[in-house]
Amino acid sequence: MDATFDDYRIFVKITEKLRNAQALLRKDAEDFDWENL
Repeated sequence: MDATFDDYRIFVKITEKLRNAQALLRKDAEDFDWENL
């Protein structure tokens, strides 16, 4: 049971990181400006 729980915690951490990365990408896309390249 403990091993499964550890795997789940790792999965949650990875999911959080992905979610944060997606949010950052979305923010970058919203702030994107052709003039400032």
